[in-house]
Amino acid sequence: MSKLFKKTLLVVIGLFGLISVSVSVLSGWYIHSGMNQEFEVKGRSIASIISDASITPLLSENYATLQSMIDQYMHIVGVSYILVTDADNTPVAHTFVPAIPDHVHQLLKSPVALDAAGRTEVARARLVDSADHINLVTPILGGLAGHVAVGMDKSIIRNQITSILLQQQVIIILLLLFSILVSYLLINRISRPLALLNRHAEKLAETEIDRLHEIQSEIEPIASGSRDEIGALAQSFIYMEKALDASVRRLARNIASQERIKTELVVARDIQMRILPATAALQSMSIGTQVDALIQPAKEVGGDLFDCFYLPDKQMPDPAGDGQAASKRLFFAIGDVSGKGVPSALFMSLTCTLLRSKASHYDLPNELLKAVNKDLSLINHSCMFVTLFCGILDVESGAVTYCSAGHNPPYVMSPGRGVQALECKNGIALGAMDNAEYTNHTVTLSPRDTLFLFTDGVTEAMNRQEMLYSEQRLIQVLEQHLDAPPVDLLQSTLEDIIRFAENEPQADDITMLAIQRAAAS
Repeated sequence: MSKLFKKTLLVVIGLFGLISVSVSVLSGWYIHSGMNQEFEVKGRSIASIISDASITPLLSENYATLQSMIDQYMHIVGVSYILVTDADNTPVAHTFVPAIPDHVHQLLKSPVALDAAGRTEVARARLVDSADHINLVTPILGGLAGHVAVGMDKSIIRNQITSILLQQQVIIILLLLFSILVSYLLINRISRPLALLNRHAEKLAETEIDRLHEIQSEIEPIASGSRDEIGALAQSFIYMEKALDASVRRLARNIASQERIKTELVVARDIQMRILPATAALQSMSIGTQVDALIQPAKEVGGDLFDCFYLPDKQMPDPAGDGQAASKRLFFAIGDVSGKGVPSALFMSLTCTLLRSKASHYDLPNELLKAVNKDLSLINHSCMFVTLFCGILDVESGAVTYCSAGHNPPYVMSPGRGVQALECKNGIALGAMDNAEYTNHTVTLSPRDTLFLFTDGVTEAMNRQEMLYSEQRLIQVLEQHLDAPPVDLLQSTLEDIIRFAENEPQADDITMLAIQRAAAS
């Protein structure tokens, strides 16, 4: 038996019991009122008849005839006593055996109140073995000849009410039992499908999510055989179960697909990182320089790029006039592709490939950028672009020839002069226009000077208060590490960015490249 069934059955029994008690109380009250009124009318009628018939016997003092007359009325149901008095209020005939009780004598001594019709009001007194009576007193000839007192026994009323109520209670109990039986059948018909639906729902909750299709549906007969709300609920359960199973299967496929994509992204990240120069390879460039780079993509793959490698030796005229002299030239570049994710990573890989393949064919950075921009523009159907800064460092002289395609200007860090931004005329980002022109600039690095290059992911890092890291904060960090080697400089800068961001998700790729010219020997 379900809890719903028990509660509903108890409610039905409680309501029926309340109704039966209310009906019994109201019935008893109505019956009592009606029988009281009936007894009063009957008593008044008897008293009036005896009053009219008692005039002649009283006047002739024929009390035997009077006694015989009142004895005839004692067979009427409800009549308890009859008493006739003369003009002096002395009893001359009565039905009391063996004598009139004392309290009746007290009743006779009480004044009689007449109503508007000349009849006496109903008085109540405890008479005849303390039984409750309706006492009625009627005058004979307006009280000149005497009075007639009639007592109606209310115990009969109580007995009749008790009998009626007992019969009523028997009927009510039979109706209650019948109602319980009908309620049991009806409630069971409602609660049994609900209990079955509940067990089915519990079974769904206990079953592993990938085995929902193995559950035997026990509620299909309810859905097909019931046309009420329970049937609709069962149909909803079946629909929900099928939809849930389909969702689980779809989710499993999506998870498998996402895992495959994640694996492929890991491989893509590894390939992308291999396209960029390895940190160990950069740190091994010890011919008059110290070089280090750091890249931290915002996603599995990123759109930032950097590169640094020695160009093939170029024979330059010897300043002493003794023929040709070899010149060590270090090419470096840093860039930021528009957007994020896989498309940016592919565009970044293409840009790196073009830079490496063309760098040895051009002596000046602006010529290289012009050539790379033309090739990117021809195949750039997705309208992407890349900002890029590149330059060539003459390791021996410290002369740097550089060019910018819409990228952040780097900083020169000098132990003697502090931190200064490179002055340059920004050209258009690569891939935007195929006929863009770029301008070269030159600067000379002194021994122990450091060229610090970065992407906007550094200065635009954001904390919880949505404040940007900013170039001012970057300059402050750089000023604290003017003479630091590149590896320490980049690590300290990254740690400061992380502290500033307060563990907020990284919004953009962070890339830094530091080239420090060796101290004079």
